[in-house]
Amino acid sequence: MGEDWDDIDYDAMIEALVAVIGEHLPRSAETGRKRTSDEYSGDILVSAELRAKLDKMIRLGWSYSQIQDDYTAATDIAGTIFSPTGAYDAWDAEKEEAKLDEMLRTTRNLIRIWHSLHPSISNKMEVASGNMSQKYSRDWSERLIKLGFPYLFSTEVPDLGMIFNVLPKMLERCIKVGKDEIRRGRPLGRRKWQAVTVIANCRDLWHQRTGDKAPKGLAPGIPFENFVRDIFKAMGIKEKPRSAMQSWQAVQSKDENT
Repeated sequence: MGEDWDDIDYDAMIEALVAVIGEHLPRSAETGRKRTSDEYSGDILVSAELRAKLDKMIRLGWSYSQIQDDYTAATDIAGTIFSPTGAYDAWDAEKEEAKLDEMLRTTRNLIRIWHSLHPSISNKMEVASGNMSQKYSRDWSERLIKLGFPYLFSTEVPDLGMIFNVLPKMLERCIKVGKDEIRRGRPLGRRKWQAVTVIANCRDLWHQRTGDKAPKGLAPGIPFENFVRDIFKAMGIKEKPRSAMQSWQAVQSKDENT
């Protein structure tokens, strides 16, 4: 799997993953009225084309709960294309630190440019941003109220002047936290982390659906091996499932011994 997300047909991948999950880990059919795709469109974010395909699956006998559960599981697995290391906290420390340093340099340059503007220009911009911040604050507050969280979060959106005043110091402190976190993580190395993360996701899903722990090995032809193989195929992962399982075992063994 490459890193150019624009080349990925995400809807096609989700559709393929839903089909694989439904085939290998079917849910027991529900009784009662079948809901249409419009009724779950607020729960799961899908394109009109994919929603039409899921609606067809409902007409073929899939229940709302099946579609929602399998779609959620599919999106969890597909999410590894954006975050290949998942919960393993592995990264290239040098590259990650360079990103943080670039953030700080860019921010300082932005502040320098802001202060170099003619006061009449920056004042007008600050007034405009103040008007915008009031609107955003109201909109954000209304959204929280609709979600049932009216008092849990601050809904104040700062204007440009306030942002440029506090951003440098805030960013400097946060970058220190970020660099401490970088040093805590494990090295990226040459391990195929996406394949390892997908193996972990498949194991979790297998346990959730069957009640049994997934095998720690992938003997040819066993049900779990077939499931993982089809998941890898649906995602375009080129690593062999058995190699990925061995890599996952090595990561688990190292974690257990630390």
